[in-house]
Amino acid sequence: MYTPPGSTTGVSMWSTKDGLGSEFAYVKDAADTYRVYGGGGTAYAHINAPTTAPTVYDYKFMYPDGAYYLGRVVDDGTFGYKAGGTYPKGVGTYTITGVDPVKPDSTALAGYNYTTSYVDASGTQYSAEDTDKSSPYYEKPTGYGGLGTEHDYIHKPTGYYAYSAFTETSQSTPVTAIPLPT
Repeated sequence: MYTPPGSTTGVSMWSTKDGLGSEFAYVKDAADTYRVYGGGGTAYAHINAPTTAPTVYDYKFMYPDGAYYLGRVVDDGTFGYKAGGTYPKGVGTYTITGVDPVKPDSTALAGYNYTTSYVDASGTQYSAEDTDKSSPYYEKPTGYGGLGTEHDYIHKPTGYYAYSAFTETSQSTPVTAIPLPT
């Protein structure tokens, strides 16, 4: 477990649940800075590199059928995200839509990924479960290894539906309750 500074809630340090090439973890350098590594080499922990201030990037993930979801991902240069950049992954494409500096008191690390909303192909918008105060995911990252590692749920009358860059909610089987974060 990793406990972010100023928090009493630990974060599971499972490297992956999706097989080789999807594993991500953090290593602490001599300056007490956590650096992300993994992803089959897509994230390289630059131990001796100067610490770069983390930046929050707003993104949109677009599915081929027109459905999409919005989110934010943190990068300190490890992933090389740029405003306006596009990154094909899974069944769709990410577009970085904006840049905001992380507040100095933030404990977010490079790779932290938060989803905010999902819009289905018909234009119906749903809030992500990490924005719902009653959810166990409230204000917690839904991924820890940058774009493509997020996994979240939306709530429809027929149950909770999982979504990610690798599955669409319209193709998932509903669950009656979202599983607790691991």
